[in-house]
Amino acid sequence: MKIVILTSKTLHHDYFIEKISSIPSNETYVFYENRKINFPFKTYHDFEKKREKFETNNFRLSKKKISAKNYFFSNINSKKCIKNIKIINPELIIVFGTGKINEEFIKNFRKKIFNLHGGDPSLYRGLDSHLWGIYHNDFKFVVTLHRLKAVLDSGDIIYNECIKDKNIKIWKLRYFTTLKCIKLVFNLIKKLQLKSKYPSMKQKKIGRYYSAMPSSLKEICFRKMKKYYGN
Repeated sequence: MKIVILTSKTLHHDYFIEKISSIPSNETYVFYENRKINFPFKTYHDFEKKREKFETNNFRLSKKKISAKNYFFSNINSKKCIKNIKIINPELIIVFGTGKINEEFIKNFRKKIFNLHGGDPSLYRGLDSHLWGIYHNDFKFVVTLHRLKAVLDSGDIIYNECIKDKNIKIWKLRYFTTLKCIKLVFNLIKKLQLKSKYPSMKQKKIGRYYSAMPSSLKEICFRKMKKYYGN
């Protein structure tokens, strides 16, 4: 089965790619988006240093070369990118960490394209969803695989699961989210390989859209997380 992954170049994305590309009898193609989104406010918080160190210690990439074939684009929605994916003709496209996929792209691959979202899209759409949950005193950390639609994070839910670590730290959230993403995509691939029906459920409501979280609000989340878990 041919699988295309649309993503950006980070350690946790590369770990995800390595795990997905290790599935036997599959060909994996990775389309990296190089575009960097700038915000008119500061978004960095010191807990991200701990996150980087924790992920470096725990996302151990194999020394073996990943079998996936790589492509790089400044904009994942470019006609050249779409053309390359059409040539590959994949059975499955997974979006994990790019800018918004436009309607033209989706029309070309409508039944094949799915998105990974670190949050409950019926409550929090867009960026930093788990952090926005914490800000609103919601400590139920949901990870979702859903169909991709033109309205961001509004597609039918395929799988979702909660992160159930009893003493999770804010800088570990992305690590555990990535592990859940791998599991959810594994589940979908298994269904497709067996030509079995996979679950699909319409969202009961469309959640509020959130942009990146400013540094000052990340500080509030950092304190709320410490208070909630008592650490």
